[in-house]
Amino acid sequence: MGNANTTSITYAFETTQGVADTANLKILRHTGSDTLGNTVETVTSGEIRSDRAVADQTQVHNQPDGGFSFEGSIPQMNDLLKMLFHNDFVEVNLTLNVTIDDVGQTITGVASDFDAVINGCMVLVAGATDPLDNGLKRVIAKSVDGSVLTVETGSFLNNEAITGASIKARFLTSGTLPKFVSLEKTLPNDGTDYRTLMTGMICDTMNLSFESRQIVSGDIAFVGQETTYNTEARTYLAQNTGSVVNATKNVASFRVDDLVAVDCYKTINLTMTAGARGKDCISEKGNFDMDIGEFNISIDFSAYFRNNSFLENIKADGSQAIGWVTEDVEGNKL
Repeated sequence: MGNANTTSITYAFETTQGVADTANLKILRHTGSDTLGNTVETVTSGEIRSDRAVADQTQVHNQPDGGFSFEGSIPQMNDLLKMLFHNDFVEVNLTLNVTIDDVGQTITGVASDFDAVINGCMVLVAGATDPLDNGLKRVIAKSVDGSVLTVETGSFLNNEAITGASIKARFLTSGTLPKFVSLEKTLPNDGTDYRTLMTGMICDTMNLSFESRQIVSGDIAFVGQETTYNTEARTYLAQNTGSVVNATKNVASFRVDDLVAVDCYKTINLTMTAGARGKDCISEKGNFDMDIGEFNISIDFSAYFRNNSFLENIKADGSQAIGWVTEDVEGNKL
C-alpha cells in the first residue's frame, strides 16, 4: 500500500501549452501535496420519481487542480515565483563609469545607461572606494533619459566618481500571458510507481509566511487542462539546491518607506493571486484553454509598535512601502 510520506512531485515549464516535457521534469521540494490531483464535477438529475430515487448523476467537467506546501529555499522559490508572476526574471549586469552623490542619493551615468533598470528594484553596486557605498540599494526614481538612478535615503555616504563600476539587478514583474507548467505526482506502491501527470497547469495563488523563530513557509495552487495516469519509468532532474531560510537569521535590511523599520514585525503573511481560470464550452469535458486575470497582493502582519506613526498613517488613509532582503547561507537573495 502506498504511503503519503513517499509521495514525490516533479515539475517542468512547458514550451507548448499542454505538452509535458517529461525529459526535463525536476524533483520538487515540498512538505505536503494533499490537494494536488484531479477534480471531477457532477450534476444530479432533477427528475422527480415516485420511488424517491435519484434518476441520474452525470459528470459534466473535470480538471487538474490543487497544490502543495513548501519551505523557503530561494533557488526553488525563484521557479515558483516565475509560475505565480507568469513571467521570467530580468537580469541586468552593467559595467560602466558613474558618479555617486551622497546628497541627492544618486548614481549618474549617461543617457540610456539604466534603461533596463526599473523603479522599485534593488541594485547591487560594487567598485566604490568606501565599502559602505557598495551593496544593495533600492531604486526609488529614474530619470526620463535613463541616465540617473535615485536610491533610498542613506544608501551613499560619499561623493565619488567610479571607473568601471558594477551595477547588477535581478527583478520580476507580473506578466500578461500564462506561463504553463506540467506537474507529476508519484506514489510508489508495492514496487510500482503510480503517476498522475497534470498538464497545461497555470499558477493561481501563493501564500508566503515569515514568522519570527520559524522557517519561511508557503503554499501554492494551480488549475490546468488535462490529467493522465501512467506507470512509466522516469528519470528526473535533480532538485534545486539551497538551504532552507528562516525569518530570524536569514532576513535583513527590513525597511518601511525606505527607512530602517522602527516597529518590530513578528509575523508577515503575503497572499498573492494571479486570477487563473479555466475556459470551458459545450462538448468539452475539461478546460479547452487557460487564462490569467488581475494580479493582486495583500499582506497581513503582527507587530510591536514603538510609537503611533503607523496607526496615524492608516487613519490618514496613507500608504506605506514595506521591504526586506532574504538571504541564504549560499548567498542567494530575494
